[in-house]
This record gives sequence, structure tokens and C-alpha cells, in this order.
Amino acid sequence: MRILLTGASGFVGRWTVAALAKHKVEVFALSRKPVPAQKNVYPLALSVLDGQQIRQVFDDVRATCVVHLAWDVSHGSFYTASTNLDWAAGSINLYRYAVEAGATRFVGIGSCAEYAPEPGTDCDEQTSAISPTSLYGIAKDAVRRVTSAHAQTNGVSFVWARLFHLFGPGEPPERLVPSVCLQLARGLGAPISSGNDIRDYMDVRDAAEALGRLVLSDVTGEINIGSGHGISVAEVAHSLESIAGRPGLLQRGVLPDRTSEQPRLVANTKRLNKEVGFTLSRPLRDRLAETYRMWEALSEQTI
Repeated sequence: MRILLTGASGFVGRWTVAALAKHKVEVFALSRKPVPAQKNVYPLALSVLDGQQIRQVFDDVRATCVVHLAWDVSHGSFYTASTNLDWAAGSINLYRYAVEAGATRFVGIGSCAEYAPEPGTDCDEQTSAISPTSLYGIAKDAVRRVTSAHAQTNGVSFVWARLFHLFGPGEPPERLVPSVCLQLARGLGAPISSGNDIRDYMDVRDAAEALGRLVLSDVTGEINIGSGHGISVAEVAHSLESIAGRPGLLQRGVLPDRTSEQPRLVANTKRLNKEVGFTLSRPLRDRLAETYRMWEALSEQTI
């Protein structure tokens, strides 16, 4: 199989490239910043939004499968950024160029931000309402609707993988887990919101492994990439405080709550577990401990 993967240097992309490279496939890793060349991985440095160059790449590579991870997810701004308009249009064009060049499988990357589940329920691919409130979520869902409609009538094997809340190596330091880790490692107060929201946290390396298996399977349609377990933001922060051995440094309620977001976003992972055959091999606390030790080692550096 010849795979073209966009966003290869990103937080999720770099680990997905590694997960796919373990198999007997060719991975053409496309990103603005080229990734290191390795066995089965061929770096391509250009922007997904450069339509002319992207069309030429598809004509040259003739990928049979496309994994589209690239999007602007700049911390603190991506939910409302006008660049979502560019990425929605660019993603639809990317799909079109891929199919015109002969790709028969397309794996698009969505988000749990597309969901509006009933209170107290998990996000189910088949039954939960899709009603995003952010521009980011709306743009993602728009891409899904357009590309899946075309795929259904043109014989394209189509997958829409919705990612939940990821953490781990390569995560921007401003986000929840690394920001708390860094403050604790430095012996400083770690401010968070009230922490009441329930989320589905998963190590990015586990998510990449799940994506890799999904790409190489024959599963189609919408599918959640998450742990299937809900935990409050506060519980995650308190776990890190316990792992660090720094009691009393967590400052709960200092940061404002994001009232525009769903209070509970937890994946129903039946499809992922049964159809893709992926289950987590490590508990959340172990992954959080690994992550804390990594940020602890970096805490003396300028980040």
C-alpha cells in the first residue's frame, strides 16, 4: 500500500507516521517542516493549502490511501480562527485531487468537537447528535459531509476518525497536561479551571497506533479514537500532582471555565475495539507518569 499522510510533523502526525512505518507500506509524509527520512518513509515538504503543488504531488505519488491530519490547531485560537475556512476548503480540494489521482481509500481526521451528546451519555458514532458550536467543529463536520457524500457515490473507501483529548510527547507546552507538569516540576503553583468537565484522555502514541490499525483495516465510516473512559479535568491534574509528589500546588478554579464547550465528551469505543481490534495496553495513570517525567526532565530548559 502506498500512503500519503498530511500533517506528518504535527503532534499526532509524527507518531502516526511511526506507527504506519512498522508495516510493509510506503508512507509519503507531507508537512511544511520535513520529517526525518527512515525506512518506508519519504518526506515531502510543502503546504496542504498550496493547491497546485498538492495536485502535482498526487499525480506524482499515485497514493492508494490518503490520511489527512493537517489542520491549524494553534493553542488558544483554533476554535474560532478564520483559518478554519482555509482548511475546510483546502481539505475538500485535497480529497478531490486524491481521488482524481486514483486514491481508493481516504481517512479524514475529525474531532470530538463535532459532537453534542445527550447529558450523561458517551459520544456514539451512530446515535449521538452532531451539532458543533465552534467554527473549528463546524468546519470539520462540513468537510466530512461533503467528502463522505462524494465517496458514497463514487466507490471510495471513506473513514472519518474523530480524535478525543490527547496528550504526550510533542504536545504544545501551553496545553493542560504539559502546563501542569511544568509548574509542578518547578515547584510552582499550577492554575487550572474548576476542572468539572469530563473528558476522554488518551496518550498520543496510543492514538497513533489506533489510527495506524484503522488505516490498514477495511473499516469505513465514522469512528472514535479515544480511551472510552471519562475522567474530570481536575482528576487528571490531581493525578499529576500525586505523581509529582507536590501536594498543595494545584490551584483549582483560578482559570476561567470554557462555558461554550460540552460538559462531557467521552468516546464510545465499541467500533474501535471490536472492528479495528484496538484496545489500550497501558492505564492512564502510567501514561501520565511517563509524561510527567518527560516534562520534569525538560523543566530546567527554556520552553
